[in-house]
Amino acid sequence: MAERKILYFSTWSTNEGITKSTVFPIIRQLSAHPDVGHVFLATVEAGTALPAGFMANVEHYILPGTSSPTMTSLFRLSTRLAGLAKEKKADVIWCRGATAAGYGVIAHRLSGIPLVVDSFEPHAQYMAETGTWRRAGLKYIVQRMLEKSVR
Repeated sequence: MAERKILYFSTWSTNEGITKSTVFPIIRQLSAHPDVGHVFLATVEAGTALPAGFMANVEHYILPGTSSPTMTSLFRLSTRLAGLAKEKKADVIWCRGATAAGYGVIAHRLSGIPLVVDSFEPHAQYMAETGTWRRAGLKYIVQRMLEKSVR
């Protein structure tokens, strides 16, 4: 079996504790798996990429994001994710969480590369329940639509 190339995407910065406690252990296991040749970690960052060799068989790429997402930024980031997946000849786009999965769904449709989502939670629902988003708001509607397309 040929060694697989995985593009692993997280919307969390590499400096965040949630990345260090949930993303890094997964990519460490993936990169050590005998069927995996390389993992390309893509994160949304304001800073610089992690140094080469920070983890064996893993390269870090930064996808620029925005603190105030719009429909334009949703498609721009998704297009960049799809482009990186095609450039690196990834066998799969693997997304961490519902927010990353929203971008991943679009990247999958643009690239035709299979999509995997782990740690999927109803992000739109809890954002509405906490009062952060309105159910009639565009962010809620788009996130909910993308979540439904993952299932």
